[in-house]
Amino acid sequence: TIGDTAYNISIYDITDDEVRFLVDGHSTDWIGSGKNRTAWGLTFTVLEVYFQRYGKQEVEYNVE
Repeated sequence: TIGDTAYNISIYDITDDEVRFLVDGHSTDWIGSGKNRTAWGLTFTVLEVYFQRYGKQEVEYNVE
């Protein structure tokens, strides 16, 4: 929930240094580690991408 609105946010696609999020059924553009992007009034900041092809795949991020 951001403000008074609830969003369903998940990882849509991930590479070794970029990620795309799925927000209520819509995907963002690619966002690189250390970058931010605004979509649908939300600002996504990707702090770190952890990617192992056959292992751990995580993203540390903020949404405002």
